[in-house]
Amino acid sequence: ISAMLDRGVYGNHFMSIYQPFVRYLKCPDCSYLVNIEHINYKFTLKNLGFRYACPKCSRSVDGKLVDRKLIAPDRIHFIRYDPKRIDIEHNPISGQSRYFLNIPADLKDKVKLGSKHLINTMPKEFLEAIRDNHVFEFERGKIFHIKVPTASGLEQGWGLPPLSSTLKLFLNAAVLRKANEAIALEHITPLRIVTPAAMPGGMNPMEMLNMGNWREEFKLNVRRWRRDPLHIWTAPTAITVTNLGGDGRAMLTLGEVQEIEKTIMMAQGIPAEFLYGGLTKAGMEGTLKLIENQLQNDADSVNDLLQ
Repeated sequence: ISAMLDRGVYGNHFMSIYQPFVRYLKCPDCSYLVNIEHINYKFTLKNLGFRYACPKCSRSVDGKLVDRKLIAPDRIHFIRYDPKRIDIEHNPISGQSRYFLNIPADLKDKVKLGSKHLINTMPKEFLEAIRDNHVFEFERGKIFHIKVPTASGLEQGWGLPPLSSTLKLFLNAAVLRKANEAIALEHITPLRIVTPAAMPGGMNPMEMLNMGNWREEFKLNVRRWRRDPLHIWTAPTAITVTNLGGDGRAMLTLGEVQEIEKTIMMAQGIPAEFLYGGLTKAGMEGTLKLIENQLQNDADSVNDLLQ
């Protein structure tokens, strides 16, 4: 699932296996081996030096790293590499590639600061690459690369991200959703304006009533009505209510967003019925055959990865 996630987003997936090991420090004087987890040492990155007091001869020595494979299946780890940190040197004639890893800066900083958890468990080749400030080159066959086929003339060592053809559609959908958000905030809820209505005979209530008292009485009765929906207010004059706004539903672009989403699904080869339902028996055979053809490459890639 993780491999197919990277393949679907980046068009590339890189994986290798971390084989567990036990790291020892070997005393240069008495050749005594001590587990690095059980000794207090001072690490120097410049020469990969481990200064410690040998438990057997009690001398302060610079130990030599000795790694021994550990037969512990539960500690095997599958490493997913960020494609943005991988460099590929591809030979289009032979079809072979060399892979390089740019070790993240935060990982380098932790090793330089003496993080014992990283130093005790990181392969020696990584420590040497950090020491020399070089990229790490994988041995042939030690990293597995799944990629989406690209058209001739493009960078053949890399896969083409399937999402690249739909980036503009995602941008358009994001712009429309942002517009819908602005419309909802400004136009969905109307502004209600309440004013005394003109009385029969052309009498103006504003000339007859104290509008300050009228406003306070109106607000008081609104509060009473919210507490008691059965509250009845006797008004001294007729009231006119005017609504400003509230026309946002007609302005929303929900239909356009749905059309863009359908286009994105078609570009990615995803039947809309898979997401929204409605797959009928009559159209199921052709749709499933289409999906089978699209997923065959994924199944082959995963089988190769497992091998």
